[in-house]
Amino acid sequence: MKENKEYYYLSYSGEYGLIYNLIKITYITRDDGFKYILKPSKSVISLLPKEIKEYLIDRISINKEYKELPYLDNIIPNFLKDFIKDDLDSLNNKDLLKSLDLKKVKTINNLFINSFTKKVNIDLTNIFTKENITGVIKKILNELALGNNVTINETKINNKKRKAVFNTLMFIYNKSIEANKLKQKEGIDKAKIRGKYKGRIPSPIDLDKFKNEYQKVLNKEITAQKVIKNLNISKDKYYRTIKLLNKNLDNIKEK
Repeated sequence: MKENKEYYYLSYSGEYGLIYNLIKITYITRDDGFKYILKPSKSVISLLPKEIKEYLIDRISINKEYKELPYLDNIIPNFLKDFIKDDLDSLNNKDLLKSLDLKKVKTINNLFINSFTKKVNIDLTNIFTKENITGVIKKILNELALGNNVTINETKINNKKRKAVFNTLMFIYNKSIEANKLKQKEGIDKAKIRGKYKGRIPSPIDLDKFKNEYQKVLNKEITAQKVIKNLNISKDKYYRTIKLLNKNLDNIKEK
């Protein structure tokens, strides 16, 4: 009998934009019906805040061994119904998964139905030469939350080590963020005392050159993107300058 399989994740959106892939959802359709199979990831679920983990275990009835949960034929797991925006009474069983379109599902306690990607082994040894240490930690945290196995300098961080490494790095990352905020605040406070703080100082721009370039845009000789590149300014800076020019061409000052 021919089978068709589709895969999804039940995921959690956590602090700092981290996405945790918690449960692999396999949806099997056959000529005589359908079936769901849920495969919880114990090592990733262990990273969740206590209240979310308890909610998840209670709502989905995850067993202590975190074993695969096969549902009876033609039975829809109740927890999946929680995420559907459509009227369930109007849906037949085979239409349910179609209603799990990623653009249509609800988010509950930051839990949501996510697209499926295979878990991989990632070597991040060389990342230390490309990013600052805070960026490196964030990258490692992200891969561990997704359920991927990470290798750093021949040391493998797998399911057995995931929670210990994740919690340690999260503690360091939190402290780093707090330290950066404090340093920034101290710098602003000192500048205010000296009377020098007036907010972020805009970068200077050659207005005459900008006017000439912008006129070319109006004449359709070049594109806005070309002006941005030629003057080495941001897209926001480009449109802010146009706004100022249009407001008062005679009185505008360089900023």
